[in-house]
Amino acid sequence: ERVNQVRQHGRGRFSQFKLVTSSSDDPSIGYKQPGGTCMGVTGGYVGRVSESGEDPYGLGRWSYISLAGQNDRKLYVVSAYRVSQDHNSTGDATAHKQQMRLLRQRGLNNPNPRKQWCDDLLALVETWIAEGAEVLIMADANSPLNDKGFGSFVARSKLYDILGAKHGMNSPPTYLRGSNTIDFMLGTERVSRAVIC
Repeated sequence: ERVNQVRQHGRGRFSQFKLVTSSSDDPSIGYKQPGGTCMGVTGGYVGRVSESGEDPYGLGRWSYISLAGQNDRKLYVVSAYRVSQDHNSTGDATAHKQQMRLLRQRGLNNPNPRKQWCDDLLALVETWIAEGAEVLIMADANSPLNDKGFGSFVARSKLYDILGAKHGMNSPPTYLRGSNTIDFMLGTERVSRAVIC
């Protein structure tokens, strides 16, 4: 219901508007369900949207759009959320606990939602890059780049840390009570060059 309210608000505010969301398939109790992603496209870019989608496993970890460019080029833009907890979290309604339940349903006996985020998103990014597409990921990674799992994802995906390239060692902290950058813009080489210039 809330998604429809946001969609209606966007359509009332912008002449062209497309909303793409993802949320967990885990049944929620009450009005609030932690986790999920959302992205909106406005104006002339709406006409360039050739594809949109979400986390295919129903964990609410990312949503994306593909923008059609000149010469049959594609740019995938992704809004992604990676849970912050490594191990058990308190409360059954946390995004971490939701993902643990859903990953067990997928047949993973000892699931690790943070690692699975990296593995599943990497497979998707590699597919897009193999097709010749460009990629831009805006991620609440809940980890700095020196985190083994997330750092490995960035290295294996061959994506560039756009904020890091822009700010160097002075990347700002992105968590109110922290001192690390844990939110990122990651892009293919062509995207990062275009954004940084």
